[in-house]
Amino acid sequence: MLFVICCLSFVVCHLLFVVCHLSFVICHLSFVICHLSFVICPLSFVLCALYDQS
Repeated sequence: MLFVICCLSFVVCHLLFVVCHLSFVICHLSFVICHLSFVICPLSFVLCALYDQS
């Protein structure tokens, strides 16, 4: 019985670790996406301004 509980707790621990890792990856991805939008938005304004001048 103790062995089963130990195994279950190990599985739960492993699952939590995977979820934690996934959330870290997702968080990192969302940060990258936000950073990209901050770069792309000013670029689009510059491109629009150049297009208006031409």
